Amino acid sequence: MYGWLWAFAHCILGRSLREQAKAKGAMTERDPDERKYEKKKWKKRKKKWKKKRKKKRKKKKKKKRKKKWKKKKKKRKKKWKKKKKKRKKKWKKRKKKRKKKWKKKKKRKKKWRKKWKKKKKKWKKKWKKKKKKRKKKWKKKKKKRKKKWKKRKKKRKKKWKKKKKKRKKKWRKKWKKKKKKRKKKWKKKKKKRKKKRKKKWRKKWKKKKKWKKKWKKKWKKKKKKGKKKWKKKKKKRKKKWKKRKKKRKKKWKKKKKKRKKKWRKKWKKKWKKKWKKKKREGQIPEKEREKEKEGQKPEREGQKKKNLETTFTLGLSLNVSNCFIVVLLV
Repeated sequence: MYGWLWAFAHCILGRSLREQAKAKGAMTERDPDERKYEKKKWKKRKKKWKKKRKKKRKKKKKKKRKKKWKKKKKKRKKKWKKKKKKRKKKWKKRKKKRKKKWKKKKKRKKKWRKKWKKKKKKWKKKWKKKKKKRKKKWKKKKKKRKKKWKKRKKKRKKKWKKKKKKRKKKWRKKWKKKKKKRKKKWKKKKKKRKKKRKKKWRKKWKKKKKWKKKWKKKWKKKKKKGKKKWKKKKKKRKKKWKKRKKKRKKKWKKKKKKRKKKWRKKWKKKWKKKWKKKKREGQIPEKEREKEKEGQKPEREGQKKKNLETTFTLGLSLNVSNCFIVVLLV
């Protein structure tokens, strides 16, 4: 703040002094170039002065911050020390308590250990005695069991050997008998088969020779017969096809008539409605009105065209069907 005030006052004083000098005639007017040069110099000085002022301000602010930070640090340190002391006191108290408890526990443990050791010794003695007794009993039982087991094993072995021998002898006798029988049967069958095969082959060979000659004659006869049969079947098929075609045609005509009747009825209804409408509106000419009075139905141009079209389509369809029949017959 003070710096700004000083600069402002200096400017005003400088201006007033220059005006006084001009009035006295002491200060002459300068050249414009000299004036420009002085202005530039003054600007440079002003920039330098601004930089210096900025630096000073920064330093002052830094110092203030440092002071504040130191004060806060001291306060924090004091608080921390107080808390530390309190914590230490509490910790010491707890430590003492824990120590007392631990000592009591230790004493109790010692007592318990002594008792336990005594009990252990007694228990061990008892256990050893029991163990010895059990072992003796077990050994005796084991020996007895072993003896019994060996005796049984021997008996079983003897029985098994005897049975085995008997079974083997019986089996050998049976097997030898069966073998002999099988051999005899097989030889007989072999001879028979051989003879049969030979006979069959001879017969076949003789038959083949005869059969070849007969087959040629038969084949020629069959060929002729086959041709005749095929022709007969063809005729039958043609007749059936013609009958079916006629039936289909009749059905189609009946359906066509029915459709035509229905269409005529619908068309009449529509035509009547239109006719009545036109009558009301007065569009019908006088000639047609006279015909209507006599009982004749007046024909329209559109109706005439429709009738011609239907006749043309029917004629075409009949011609096409006739052509198709002719092609098939050919």
